[in-house]
Amino acid sequence: SLPSPPPSKPQKPTSSHIPPPSVDSDSYYFNSYSHSSIHHTMLSDVHRTLSYKTSILTNPTIFKDKNVLDVGCGTGILSHFALKAGSRRVVGVDDSNMLRHALEVSRNLNIGEELIFIRGKIEEVVIPEEVGQFDVIVSEWMGYGLLYETMLPSVIYAREKYLREGGTMWPNKCEMFMELGSDTRTTFWDDVYGVDMSPMKAVVAAERYLEASVEIVKPEIIVSGRHMFWEADLNKVKDEELDFVRPFEIKAVKKTTVNCLVVTFDCDFDLSSPSPVKLTTSVQTEATHWQHVVLWLEPTRLPALEGGESFRGNVKVERKKDNHRDIEFTVEWEGGGLKGKQKWGIVS
Repeated sequence: SLPSPPPSKPQKPTSSHIPPPSVDSDSYYFNSYSHSSIHHTMLSDVHRTLSYKTSILTNPTIFKDKNVLDVGCGTGILSHFALKAGSRRVVGVDDSNMLRHALEVSRNLNIGEELIFIRGKIEEVVIPEEVGQFDVIVSEWMGYGLLYETMLPSVIYAREKYLREGGTMWPNKCEMFMELGSDTRTTFWDDVYGVDMSPMKAVVAAERYLEASVEIVKPEIIVSGRHMFWEADLNKVKDEELDFVRPFEIKAVKKTTVNCLVVTFDCDFDLSSPSPVKLTTSVQTEATHWQHVVLWLEPTRLPALEGGESFRGNVKVERKKDNHRDIEFTVEWEGGGLKGKQKWGIVS
């Protein structure tokens, strides 16, 4: 529905840590969220949308009679959930043309001053003084592999400027995971309707390992447990902590040849609340619109592991210098008597 890979949610740039994006990059980014198709995709993701709705409506002590800021509000669906939970005042901020349609929906529902929409980047808008500070900042900021599109720095900016002491981000925690995969789809080319097209296997392999792939992974190709390699408390995490290096050690559950690494994420709505909710993009659960990020290993160096044998190393995640909305994964690994180092990008 959008240029590949399509974004998951408007994500606002910020941070002195990152060079400012070009005008063209920003225009492309925000314009991509002015079309109804991407919002239909996101809202139709039942696990995503119901995780937010359930976490808001079943935790009234967090939302009732509170001021709520919705960063990157899009159609305003999270703002409406907050109102249904009894919030006193909700302010939605977005810099795409979708905001005028959110306003139209609000007027059609005869909603008054308890819901305000403001057009602009969160770093640049002026929040009415009478609103004051916010008790909750709600945002669906996640992109592919969690950090693609780099919206989280803008939500952190909002937290530092607008969240009152004792308030909370919603969700308030997130985690990134890695699993080992053994995918044999290249065997498709051995017999294509009776024609041996096996030379195509080298073409497919070459295409795969140059960039990260965003796709739905079948659970049966996973040959390890789900290893968490990064987590963040969203009420505390800093912008500079979003570029990081972490060690990992993942054990194969059976004898296998590993040809890919699969990255997924979870977000938690859990503040010692009566009704905690987990939004997961795990391969083992129903797929979401975020799908899964697949890092294909260079096909001439594939580690063959015994059951229980470790695949270990370091994973580096960072924003690209030329476009901070894109992210790169660099993995230095060893396993099965081999060593390797590769870099993959998720690019717009």
